[in-house]
Order: sequence, then structure tokens, then C-alpha cells
Amino acid sequence: MPLNVSKIRAATRSSPLALRQTQIVIDEINQHFPEVEVEAVAIKTEGDERLDAPIAEIGGKAVFAAALEQALLSGVDEKEGGVDIAIHSAKDLSATLPEGIVIGAVLERGDPKDILIGDILKGDVPVGDKDLKDLSVDKTNGIIKTNAKALTIGTGSTRRRIQLAELAPNTKFVEVRGNIETRLRKLKEEDEMDAILLAKAALDRLGIVPEKSVVLDTDVMIPQVGQGTLAIECLSEDVALDKERQKDIAEILSAINHPETQMQLDAERGFLKELGGDCNIPAAAYAFFEGGTLKIKGMLALNPEAAGKKATLKIQPEETAAELGKRLAHHLRDISK
Repeated sequence: MPLNVSKIRAATRSSPLALRQTQIVIDEINQHFPEVEVEAVAIKTEGDERLDAPIAEIGGKAVFAAALEQALLSGVDEKEGGVDIAIHSAKDLSATLPEGIVIGAVLERGDPKDILIGDILKGDVPVGDKDLKDLSVDKTNGIIKTNAKALTIGTGSTRRRIQLAELAPNTKFVEVRGNIETRLRKLKEEDEMDAILLAKAALDRLGIVPEKSVVLDTDVMIPQVGQGTLAIECLSEDVALDKERQKDIAEILSAINHPETQMQLDAERGFLKELGGDCNIPAAAYAFFEGGTLKIKGMLALNPEAAGKKATLKIQPEETAAELGKRLAHHLRDISK
């Protein structure tokens, strides 16, 4: 039982998805430490407020994390807006965290895949099914061509655009911003898009089951680094003012950490960090266990207009997960030249 912690303040974005994800973390903490009160502190981020520009133009995905990390660095003074932990979708974190901040825990990963949603689809298409109006699907459940017309897909993700364009070369793309509910409403009410691409884990957590959708296999659409994973940041003990309290917070987070997901995230973030970018570069990586062995598949494009190169590697003896990700980055850079 933690001796110095009776209450934890948890920073979160204010969207319905972020609040739901925060409640998942709170429930996990309460399951292990029922005596600890956890208060959700909703914070508006620049990414939430500026919906008039593409994410890449306002700083990349990191704009969703910066305000929460600033509150974390402010300490635990409630008057100053300080918090003890910050809860994120791991895919929103920069390759390099601010000095003094660490990832204290990750929860067991949700579904890492992407899902295509729109009236062009007839229900959730199983592997091998070809029951689509304007699309054909191969045995890996990936879109390979359009039949009736060039489709217009809503997504602001370069990663998604590059991979989908290779499968369906006639596809056109439009930027779509806003929370999950807003994007689904735009798809339904506006004529600009035939379909949109979203993270399936987000829909799962909100309890949304689209009537017309297709889930894309990770061999077809490699996910964003950290997709489907919830990451909880805290201060490193060396920068915390109350080191005993921080030690107890670290103990609490250690109790809810999921080791296999942690290794997956370490590999993916090692890949991203080696590329020297954030989660806005034309790259993707997905680490997974197969027969007890950690593997990682990745995609890299030299620029947003280039075709992406893909590869899969497995961990070697004495190699760390982060080193595996780094090796994949080197390999993809080499074969992309």
C-alpha cells in the first residue's frame, strides 16, 4: 500500500474518447489500490482547439500531448493546475519525451488496426469476402482496387494515405479533423467523402460499431507507432520535489503496467526515435509476438509523395526491444534509398 499517496490527479484531454480512456486507467488503478482516489483533470490542448489546419501545420500529433505534459511538469499544486500523471494515446507522444518525464506504465494494448467506414461498404467484411459495392478485397482483407469510381477518403494521416494509395491508386484524400463523433457526423452529413479511416481501438472504447466498415489487416495497413495503446506519463524521481511521493506513484503505475505491451511500445518508439522524427513523419511500425518471439513490421517513405517500403524483423539474442526498432529503421532507410 502506498504510504504517501491518497489522491492522484490525472491529466487528460477533454474529448469523449480521452475521458473514456482516462476512466479505463482510473478503474485499473482502483482495482489494485482501492484506497487511492484518482481525479481526472480535463485539459484543452492546441490540437483540440485548432481544427482549422492540418495537424502537420500546427506541430504534428505532439500538440495533443504538450499541454498535459506541461501540467505534469508544474508539479502537484492544484492552484497551478499541476497533476501527478498524464494519460495519452501512445500514438500522440513525441519520439523524445520532455526532460523529466517518463512513461510510467502502459495498459494492455487494444486493437491496433485501422478501420475504413462508409456507405460504399456492405457490412464488416470478413477475410476473403468480396461483398463490396465499389471495392475489391483480397485474402488478407486489404483493399486492392476500386471498381466503380475513384474514392474520396477522409484522413489527415500521411501514413494512411501512402499505404491506401498503393492499394487503391485512384483514391483521393481530404483532410478531416475533430473528435471521433465529429468525423463520423461529417461522413454522414456531408457529400465530400465516401469513407473515413479511423483507429479501431478508439471505436471499441467508445462502444461504436459502424454498420458499414472493413477492418484492415496490419499487413495491409501498418498502424501508427503506439496505436491502440494507452500510455501513462509521470515525473522521473530525480526531478520530483517530493521524492517519496513520486516513488509511490511509480509503484502504483508499475502495478498496472502490461509488460508485453511495454516491449511492443519500446520497439515501436525505438524505431521512431531512430528516424529522428515525431509521429507525423511518413512512417509506421507495429511490434507483435509470434510464437513467443518479438517481431516488428514497419513502413517508411522518404517523403509524403513517395511509395512506402515495408519490412519485418525479429528480435535477436541479447537485443533489446528498442534496439530491434532501431535496426528496423536502419534497414528501411537503407532499402528506401
